[in-house]
Amino acid sequence: MSKKKKKATRRKPELVENIGRDGEGEDPVSVAVLPVVCPRCKSTSRKPFKDGRDRVRDFDSVMKEPSLGVFFSRIIYRRTECLDCGQKMIVREFTMKPD
Repeated sequence: MSKKKKKATRRKPELVENIGRDGEGEDPVSVAVLPVVCPRCKSTSRKPFKDGRDRVRDFDSVMKEPSLGVFFSRIIYRRTECLDCGQKMIVREFTMKPD
């Protein structure tokens, strides 16, 4: 007699609790961000970020990134690829942890 193997099932990702934010329900405001520039060919054309594939590093205190002059307490790392030359990149987003 052979035993049937269980079919592997994928776990559904856990949903993030909606905690509400300041300005919720307000009209969106435009903000400026630095473009992602390929270090090899200097192109700004890139593949979209993949949802749910972000890595996050939190810090206990507010720090300052010296070359950009921005304050942060969290870095979000996202993978992408240049559409022109194929260079793989990890994009760092410097942000603040939500309260």
